[in-house]
Amino acid sequence: MKRILILLIFIGFENTTISQNLKDSLTNEIRKFASEKEFVGFAVGIVNEDSLVYSNGFGYADENEKRPYTINTLQPIASISKTLIGVALMKAQEMGKLKLDDNINKYLPFQIINPYYPTEKITIRQLAAHTSTLKEPEYLSSYILKEELPILHEKLEGRKLIKQAKSDVEERNEKSTKELDRISIIEFIKERFQPTGKYYKKKNFVKSVPGTEYYYTNEGAALAAYIIEQATGTNFIKFTEEHILKPLKMENSSWDHKSLDMIENKNRSKLYYFGQEIPRYEDITYPDGEFVTSISDFSKYMIAMINGYNGNDNILSSESYNEMWTKADESSEEAVFWNVDTKYSGYIGYSGYDMGIITLAHFFKEEKMGVIILTNTSHLEGIGQDVIDLFFILKNHCIKLHGLKDTE
Repeated sequence: MKRILILLIFIGFENTTISQNLKDSLTNEIRKFASEKEFVGFAVGIVNEDSLVYSNGFGYADENEKRPYTINTLQPIASISKTLIGVALMKAQEMGKLKLDDNINKYLPFQIINPYYPTEKITIRQLAAHTSTLKEPEYLSSYILKEELPILHEKLEGRKLIKQAKSDVEERNEKSTKELDRISIIEFIKERFQPTGKYYKKKNFVKSVPGTEYYYTNEGAALAAYIIEQATGTNFIKFTEEHILKPLKMENSSWDHKSLDMIENKNRSKLYYFGQEIPRYEDITYPDGEFVTSISDFSKYMIAMINGYNGNDNILSSESYNEMWTKADESSEEAVFWNVDTKYSGYIGYSGYDMGIITLAHFFKEEKMGVIILTNTSHLEGIGQDVIDLFFILKNHCIKLHGLKDTE
């Protein structure tokens, strides 16, 4: 018995040593990888059903002040935010406040009808799968610039990006709104999709029967968040705080920039668009991409998701998790604001891309482990592929850790 106990202790010690060696090796690999790329700063995390098993920050949250990007650095995560809309929809359905197959017009102060198919209803599930046939007209007008974007192209002399940077900045400065012009989500939606709206056009809709064609739209995501408000009688920010953030103890995450701005010593990252610092911005349709979090906080969310996939109740029931990750049609790109088995089989997650932001968060069905990447740099040659390459460095580490766990 004593020999067996000693052997078990030895095996445990050996596996711990191997695990630490793997983590050290991963850190060195990422550090070398980052030295050859143009990221200003980023952080990564690997989670399993129990914990954040690896995390680290690289580069700078503020390049000018040489402030490091850490696992506690906060930044917006762009479209990964939509997964929280998905979770909130499932929670509202559990509460009996709505059903995913309800007609959206049940919850709206006006009617939204696809003019090509006026007798076909548009459902909440279709909004969540991006098959609602709503397009994204004049999407730049949803952006709220705190200050005009600075001239960026002059610092890109000799690079292919120079023309794109010039045109992008000019277009965003022209079309983005200012804080004083901010309107509500539903007013914004009405202007585009209700026949009396200022920007309404028939071509704002896809020429397909609702539910039959994938067409990605941020406005549709924001509309889903508005429907949650109408169905539950609770502001979307408050609803997600009560049913997601507080139960998971995500104490440093928020949709509310004003509240974050009032708290001192928050490690918020600057954002680097075309590799250069830009002023902070917001969005009228904020639920589609404005959630602010960190690796350490968002890991709690991903751990809950993996446990939900494993059949464990937590912030949702296992039945709700199963429905959230079930696509209405196998040809669809998404289930309920989650990518499931699309580009890569066995993956569940989402990605995000915006000015100064590229993010990825996926977990893997077989390994039951997940990867999170938050970066503060965008719109440089090849940087999107660099994030994918980084993702697979982390994915390969998950496979190694999973193999190590199987030997314990």
